[in-house]
Amino acid sequence: MNVSRSIDWERMTPLDLDGHRFIGQLRSGATLDSHLLRAKKNVIFDADRLAVVMYKPQHGVMRLEESVYRSINVLEETK
Repeated sequence: MNVSRSIDWERMTPLDLDGHRFIGQLRSGATLDSHLLRAKKNVIFDADRLAVVMYKPQHGVMRLEESVYRSINVLEETK
C-alpha cells in the first residue's frame, strides 16, 4: 500500500505545487484523483485540464476554485 502525506498547499507557490497528486471533492459530489498542472503563472489545473483547481491572487495565498471544488487534499506524492 502506498501512503502519501498531505501538504499545506495554501502556503506553497504554483511552481512548487506542479505535479503533486490531489484528491478533490467536486461540487457535483464526484471525486477527482489527478495531478496538479501549472498551466499559467498563478493558475493550476487538473492534469487533463478539465477545470481550474486553484489560483494565487497577486497578493495572498493559494485559493481553491470553490465554484468547482468543495474540498481538496494535496499529497506529497508527485509524478
